[in-house]
Amino acid sequence: MTTKFLLQQRQFLQQLAAPQFDTPADLVRHLGAVQAQDYDMSKWAVGLRINHCHSSTVEAAINNGQLIRTHVLRPTWHLVHPEDLRWMLALTAPYVKKGIAHYDKKLGLDDAFFKKSNKLICKALEGKHLTRTELKAVLDKAGIESDSHRLVHIMIRPELDGLICSGARKGKQTTYALLDERIPATKNITKDEALNTLALRYFSSHGPATLKDFSWWSGLPITVARAGLEAVKHNLDHEDDYYFKEHAGKFTPKVHLLPNYDEYLVAYADRAAMHNGKNENKMQRAAPFFDNTIIIDGQVAGTWKREVKKDDVKVSVYPFEKLTTTQESKLKKVVAAYIAFMRMT
Repeated sequence: MTTKFLLQQRQFLQQLAAPQFDTPADLVRHLGAVQAQDYDMSKWAVGLRINHCHSSTVEAAINNGQLIRTHVLRPTWHLVHPEDLRWMLALTAPYVKKGIAHYDKKLGLDDAFFKKSNKLICKALEGKHLTRTELKAVLDKAGIESDSHRLVHIMIRPELDGLICSGARKGKQTTYALLDERIPATKNITKDEALNTLALRYFSSHGPATLKDFSWWSGLPITVARAGLEAVKHNLDHEDDYYFKEHAGKFTPKVHLLPNYDEYLVAYADRAAMHNGKNENKMQRAAPFFDNTIIIDGQVAGTWKREVKKDDVKVSVYPFEKLTTTQESKLKKVVAAYIAFMRMT
């Protein structure tokens, strides 16, 4: 498989080249999950892949429960479709718990502790959406030590247990809510069905990708990930070690402003195709796979920063190399598109 074909197909399937969706919920369902530890930039990760979208549209989808932000893969924050959360947690949560068990133990957090803290948190959330600060006060009142690092793990556990998830924002603060109050009952599926669904979603939306890529993205052990791929590969196109749903449309080269931790970069174990090899020093210094990036011809070509004030948004760009006149023109257009996304209400 050529690098050119791989990058073009990924841009198509990840909805960067020719967006096919009109709502945040439909886009996130297509992708399976969208990494979202930076709340504001995760809205742009969704918005840039949707036709005629702006920040308030994505914000409303999160506030209304059309998107859920929670810990479900690896672990880190992800946006997921509410109808997918329960089956996805049933599949992935045991592996996430195993992955962080060492840190839980170091913090003195065991099953007996979590039983108590989960009960306090769920009781406090009955009929309410509360911020982490408000829930910390509940724990403190009960005599539970909850410094910042310990609190992170205390709050992750009831998410993984399928008890709580994201609620509506309070001003600029995120909140938690009871999952069963936030999301109506959904159809139960078996773990095999869940695994096969997740595998097909990933390769259909992130391909061309390898088994190792899927294992990394999902947080599933390679043996489990392989079983999922084997079950669905007859529905996928295949070249070398890559699986995908080929998009046959005409490709028009574009420039993209991607947010930090964007799926286009972080959803793969092997990211070598994302740079041309000419800017190794700059790539290492800037750590662009985890930064806001400029993408040209499907590869990382620089980084960018934003400054958001009450009535203004300023974007500064830092290309790795001098751009052509055409590239500069396209970059100005995508900068203007991001500013419009932020300004529109």
